[in-house]
Amino acid sequence: MSQIVNNENGNVTPVTYVLVEANEIVQLKTEEKDGYIAVVVWANPYNKPTKNKKFKNLREFRVDSLDWFKVWDKADLSHFEWIEELTITWYSKGRGFSGPVKRWNRSIARKTHGTKYIRHGSTMNSCITWRSKKWIKMAGQFWNDKTTLKARKVEFVDAENNVVAIRGSVPGANGWLVILRKA
Repeated sequence: MSQIVNNENGNVTPVTYVLVEANEIVQLKTEEKDGYIAVVVWANPYNKPTKNKKFKNLREFRVDSLDWFKVWDKADLSHFEWIEELTITWYSKGRGFSGPVKRWNRSIARKTHGTKYIRHGSTMNSCITWRSKKWIKMAGQFWNDKTTLKARKVEFVDAENNVVAIRGSVPGANGWLVILRKA
């Protein structure tokens, strides 16, 4: 996060600077072969690529027509200087399989009277039925969710340094993949 100060009236605008790497088009999907029209781009190549894994991030974007695209063309920030608003998509950090105490902030069991397992989920089922209730918060996969922010204003685009200044905060850790699209 940073700030941009307007010299005329002194207003301060909070912005987040996002580094946009140049992506290369790896594959073109056509209506005849694949049943839809799309462009597949890559980002972040591996240092030691194998036969099957060459890129860390491959993403597919649907387009109206393939007239403007060719395989191995680069899509960098100079093509998007005219955009005023962006839609931002990212994936939150996954924490793996976790218990109910970490995942749902449930209370732990009391530490007295000989119990060994203070972080267990306690009683979650009725003794009459054999099924769990739908609303019971149990252990499971924690986070790793896809989240989208819509219509974020672009303050300025620096095509030479591949930097976009977006008004407000952009969630996610430094160096994580963030997908920017026209709003």
